Amino acid sequence: MDTRTLGLLTAGAFVVYIAYLNPAVGMAVVVGVGVVALLEGLIKK
Repeated sequence: MDTRTLGLLTAGAFVVYIAYLNPAVGMAVVVGVGVVALLEGLIKK
């Protein structure tokens, strides 16, 4: 398992934890990460 995969798993666990504590913040983080991932995908093309 490489560093990027480990980082994604850690971030995923962190987001789940935040979403459990505060659903509104969790949703905002998920949307933010989704937008960043989308932009990153567009930039790499």
